[in-house]
Amino acid sequence: MLNGARDSKTMTAAERSRLAGVVKATALAWGIGSASAAEIDQIRILPATRIAMRRALRC
Repeated sequence: MLNGARDSKTMTAAERSRLAGVVKATALAWGIGSASAAEIDQIRILPATRIAMRRALRC
């Protein structure tokens, strides 16, 4: 776990930016995936999170 990482919604923009830099500098690979609000509403958060993670792996 990243030191200082927690719920991104409670972090400041500066904290998110700093941790993003740490991840990009130290990770073997990284990706970004997302699910739309409509997808979350339709299938709920857990399946939508899994879809977003799969999308991140395809990048």
